[in-house]
This record gives sequence, structure tokens and C-alpha cells, in this order.
Amino acid sequence: MTFSTLSYCIKKRACVILRLPYGITVLQHSMYTGQQPAVYYKKEMDMKKVTYCLILLALTVLVSCGPKGTTKESRSGVFEVARSSKCGDFREGLALVTVGDRLGYIDKTGKIIINPQFEDAWDFHEGLAKVEIGGKLGYVDKTGKVIINPQFENAWDFHDGLSMVQIGGKRGYIDKTGKVIINPQFDDAWDFHEGLAWVKTGGKYGYLSKTGKIAINPQFDSCSNFHEGLAWVRISGKWGYIDKNGKYVRNPAD
Repeated sequence: MTFSTLSYCIKKRACVILRLPYGITVLQHSMYTGQQPAVYYKKEMDMKKVTYCLILLALTVLVSCGPKGTTKESRSGVFEVARSSKCGDFREGLALVTVGDRLGYIDKTGKIIINPQFEDAWDFHEGLAKVEIGGKLGYVDKTGKVIINPQFENAWDFHDGLSMVQIGGKRGYIDKTGKVIINPQFDDAWDFHEGLAWVKTGGKYGYLSKTGKIAINPQFDSCSNFHEGLAWVRISGKWGYIDKNGKYVRNPAD
């Protein structure tokens, strides 16, 4: 009996999807929590077939599962994911998996594309993924090649071609070659969205362009990313919306 199987977990809760013969699908949110799996099949299906498949599934799990808390890949292609493991959704065709105490990436067939070798790792964004090697953060491409050497104390995902990094407690931005485009200088900052990123300086929030120029002067007590050309802001306890020129399209109000 052959299972077409793919395993992953979200927020450290393991999840296993098994596609069985006769179009039966089993969704198990965790192999170790004791939760009952959800079983999906066509209403008109012979219940004998359903029962037969589930019995074989139970026997397979009993035979193939390792000790609690371990992570491995069995001969059937089932990734056994402990609750302590870190892995994620598919993003840009690849997903994180944990094998032992290292992280790597699989494709949608379950094939390991980047061998588990990283101390920590995150999803791909714009073709690059943040990884931890030797206690420092850098970036790899989808072949596993290191594109930006691990050197940062903290780093984020790429958005609009730039990624925020932290050096010496200050935040700045690099491009996909690792070149510093905007020097680390901000106490707080966030990703670029629609060409602007919010930054905090002098205790107030404003917006930065991708050239490093202040596009909207820091004046807000809090603010959001731009979406569809607008961002919400708070000033003196009141909320409003601004456009990319910093002009209010809805004046602050309670």
C-alpha cells in the first residue's frame, strides 16, 4: 500500500496529511497530542473500503513512528514531526522541515531540496530565506547556496527588494546582494510596503523611502504599513488615514 504523504506544522503544532486509496484523505493535527484525526471521503463510498484503509493506516503509523519527540523521514515518505519541531507552510514552492536538531526545506512532493543543516530558518520571500549559522543570520537561495553571509544579530524577510537588518542595536536595510542600502540608524523600523517603510526616530514614527530619504516626517505616536495607498496613523490619541504624501484623507478623530 502506498501513501502520498506530506507533513508540516504551523506554530509548532504538527500536522500530517495522508492521501489514501479510493480518494480518502486523513488530516491529523498532531501525531502526539491524542487528537482525533479528521477523515474525508465521498458519501457514496463503501464503508468497508474506508474501514480497511484506516486499519492499514493505523498499523503503518504504529510500525513507522519513532519515539515521542523525534523527527525523521520514514521509508514511506512520512515526515514524523514532534510538537517541538519548527516547520512551516509552503511558500514559493518550499517548506521548512526539521530533521534532528537542524532545519532544511522540502518541495511539494516531500523531497528534501535543501539538506537540514541550519540552526534556525524561516520561509522564503522574494527568492531568499533567512537562516541562522553559527549564531548569526544570513540568507540562502532555493538551491541552499549562501547568498548573504551570516553576519547579522537580527534580520527580517525581503519585501520590495530590501530586507531590514539589525546591527549594533540599530535597524537599517540591505539589498539582495547584501549591500547596505540604508545604514542602520533607527531604534525601530519595519518592512517596505508599496515603496515606503515606517521608522521610529526621536520617539516619533514617520516613513522612509527606499533611497533612505525621509518621505513623511516623524510625527505620529503609532502607524501602520501602507496598503492600497493608505496607512492609518495615531496622533494625540486620535486615529486617521494618510496618503503617501503624508496628507490626511481622513482627519484624526476619536
